[in-house]
Amino acid sequence: MSRLLNKLAFANPWLVLLVWGSFVALHATYYVQSILASFPVGGEWYARSHSYQLLAFSFVRFPLWLVLLGAYFGFRGYWQGKASAPSKRGQA
Repeated sequence: MSRLLNKLAFANPWLVLLVWGSFVALHATYYVQSILASFPVGGEWYARSHSYQLLAFSFVRFPLWLVLLGAYFGFRGYWQGKASAPSKRGQA
């Protein structure tokens, strides 16, 4: 488990942002398409547009993605600080 955590903590931040952005885009696409596919006939005209649904995504779902990204970078800072701190084992 420690090897996996080390790989996650020391991953290239640009690669992490690229993967994170790709997943956000995939989630936004899925969200908009699923809402518009199941939209009832006779609904409000503005709610049937892609831009309105993307705006709804940005207010409802995107903050959760930002929290996830912040949690990752918080973990990254904690784990890198823990790895660079001198070990207190064996010191009495």
